[in-house]
Amino acid sequence: MLRYRRSPFVAHVPPSDTYSWTEAIYAIVLIGYTAWLIARPPTAPVAALLGIVAVVLGTAIVTAGVVALGGSWRIGQDKRDADAEFVGSGLYAFVSHPIYAGLLVVGIGVSLLDDSVTRSTLLVGSTGLYTLIQSGRETARWAENTS
Repeated sequence: MLRYRRSPFVAHVPPSDTYSWTEAIYAIVLIGYTAWLIARPPTAPVAALLGIVAVVLGTAIVTAGVVALGGSWRIGQDKRDADAEFVGSGLYAFVSHPIYAGLLVVGIGVSLLDDSVTRSTLLVGSTGLYTLIQSGRETARWAENTS
């Protein structure tokens, strides 16, 4: 069982900076889009099956990333947080940001559940942009803390 030294949630409501606004907007869009997909008839069976497999695989990658972080896992960033430790083991030994990689796989899976190239492109594109922004911010923060 995972135990955290403190709450892993450091997000502020309403968001107070660009990082927090990016996370909030992305979450609202992804939740809304997924709810809409669930409420409508499914796409072609093969695409739906591949989509479900990708969502499950991506969720497993995200979960493994969170488990590897243990007590250092956070949602959001707090510059005053001195408890988080850099993790370079598990999936992090192979991928700098496995949680974001898993989110991208989930985004691809969800897009396979849709029959619109435009919406699918927007979903995968926004997920890619989100991961670039957030992983860049996290990399910059760790560079500041280690220099």
